[in-house]
Amino acid sequence: MAWEIEVVGRSTIVVLALSLLISGSFGAKASSVAAVACLAADANSHEPLQIQRVVDLCTSGLTVSELSQFIRAKLLETRGVAYRNRGDLELSLQDLNSAVELDKDNDAYLRMRAWTLRQLGRAADAERDYEQALAINPEWQGYLSRCVTRMDQEMYAGALEDCEKSLAMRRLGDGLYFSAMALHRLSRSEEALPRILEACGLDGAIPEHFLLLAEVQLKLAHHSNAHETARAALQKFPDDSNLRKKLLEMGL
Repeated sequence: MAWEIEVVGRSTIVVLALSLLISGSFGAKASSVAAVACLAADANSHEPLQIQRVVDLCTSGLTVSELSQFIRAKLLETRGVAYRNRGDLELSLQDLNSAVELDKDNDAYLRMRAWTLRQLGRAADAERDYEQALAINPEWQGYLSRCVTRMDQEMYAGALEDCEKSLAMRRLGDGLYFSAMALHRLSRSEEALPRILEACGLDGAIPEHFLLLAEVQLKLAHHSNAHETARAALQKFPDDSNLRKKLLEMGL
């Protein structure tokens, strides 16, 4: 999901690392170049070759003895995210634990670790990390991610509260989707309807948005609208067999 892509400040870190490389602080070894390349790499890719490239670059970069604590923590975070996207959750957790140990007040590292904990099925531990991250920096991404983690635990009222805070800061499709889902689970489908309609109208709408819209419409007995939503979803995502299957299960 897009809400845990951490890009803020990366360009500044890369510039810093490049300046250190140019000044000779890192030395001229290939591992020093790899450290800089790791910082510039996209760890959020889901392409296997790109993920492996990030892991390799960061692993090589971490062998540089002259790394500052700040840069070492960032390399560990980058590799930890790459490991997570590769499905190596325990390795991801190890790297993100190390990053947090090096910089306990970095809310981004706490959020990245929390998302790995969530994927490991440790939602309560993830929520504690989000609590700490939000105490450091109460920004939209932390609230949105904690909203999702609370949804995992069926804490719908708390999830809705977090999604509302996230939406007040940045109105994105994910926030609309999860807030609508929370409202729907709280038997407030009338309030959920305009949220999920808005999410479906955004450029980045995904099949799950349309499935929730159809579910809400069926709950409200808007049957013709639900069938129209199903047709629109299949037209927009004609090759999505999972979408087609779920719509059939809903009687659409």
